[in-house]
Amino acid sequence: MYPALELAESRVRTISGVHIRDLIFYNDGKTEFWRDMRQRFEARQPVYELKNVQSLDPDHVDQLLRYLGDEFGRFGVLVSRNPAPASVLRNTVDLHSAKRIVILCLDDRDIELMLALFESKRDGTEAIKKKFVEFTRMLPR
Repeated sequence: MYPALELAESRVRTISGVHIRDLIFYNDGKTEFWRDMRQRFEARQPVYELKNVQSLDPDHVDQLLRYLGDEFGRFGVLVSRNPAPASVLRNTVDLHSAKRIVILCLDDRDIELMLALFESKRDGTEAIKKKFVEFTRMLPR
């Protein structure tokens, strides 16, 4: 994600140690996409949750939702091995409808795309942008 996002920190614990955010970036709006996410969803510090599971479930969405808020904004990313099931995608759409929160679901294919972009000297944000466009197309009109 660098240089579009920076100051990455992994395994960030809350002061109580109860919550562990897998990966947090700082977004100062260096690209048009991230400026837009910062403005629309207050995405100052996008939180990425990495799940090495066969299939995401709604509890994973709820976990990430607990991490989002005033300091981080309303934009998060769930990364898993396989595409998210329909129930998880419905949950993310419902959250957006109710709370204007964006949770994108990435899988191994998206990570491979990001690596290919990086190898061709392009910004990996293009893969996130693609997922965001797909997400917005699922939203009710």
